[in-house]
Amino acid sequence: MPHMMFGFRRRVSAQDIFLILKEEVLNPPSGSLNNIVLALDVHKAFDTISHETILQGLEDIGCGQRIYHYVQTFLSNRTAILAMGAIKSNPLSMPNQGTPQGSVLSPFLFNVGLRRLAITLNHEPRLGFAMYADDITLWTTQGSYGERQDTLQTALSIVEDYLEKAGMSCAPAKSEYIHIRPYKSRSRRAPELTFYLGGSPLRRVNTLRILGMYIQETTSVKVALDKLRYTVKSLTGLIRRISRGNNSMTEHDTL
Repeated sequence: MPHMMFGFRRRVSAQDIFLILKEEVLNPPSGSLNNIVLALDVHKAFDTISHETILQGLEDIGCGQRIYHYVQTFLSNRTAILAMGAIKSNPLSMPNQGTPQGSVLSPFLFNVGLRRLAITLNHEPRLGFAMYADDITLWTTQGSYGERQDTLQTALSIVEDYLEKAGMSCAPAKSEYIHIRPYKSRSRRAPELTFYLGGSPLRRVNTLRILGMYIQETTSVKVALDKLRYTVKSLTGLIRRISRGNNSMTEHDTL
């Protein structure tokens, strides 16, 4: 798999994406231009990816005839039965798209289906990106603002075209972008950039969430700390309520 695909692979994880963002994006040199980061939301990706895309990906990696036919049979002519107590429906045919939920093969097959997209993006100059399952993050730290806008818009078009051919689509309303400002340049106003996805402009935000990590325009960690404090407060309150009473959890049980 391409090195910028991080989901469901040995010895790589979301933490590796965080480290790359920290080193390449979140510490821009003083006096430099704003770094731009886009977070894309792929709508129901695991349910809609076409089987043809997955099978083409298997051909690309040279999986062998036996594995190819096994996966082809695994994906094709699937049925489902709805049950309520003792009442069961007749078998229902499932659409020939998507990967079966709960299957250990599904994450791998999804990665195989997106492999060509990662290879194509990797050929784009001045573009940084990371893919974790259906989460796609794009960024650029090089060139003028005009060049940065062109770089990211080209990448958006590549992603949109590939997903459309693969039976998927991005959700413009849930996709966002952020400026990362150098510490010494916070008073400088960057020109307003516009990025289009599905014919709709992406929304610029001051705080962007990527795989559970909160990135702020000013590179502050206030939002992340506020979220952490809220979570800790909620958990300690829950433990406190559970541990009250004679037959409840003791202090030793809660640790």
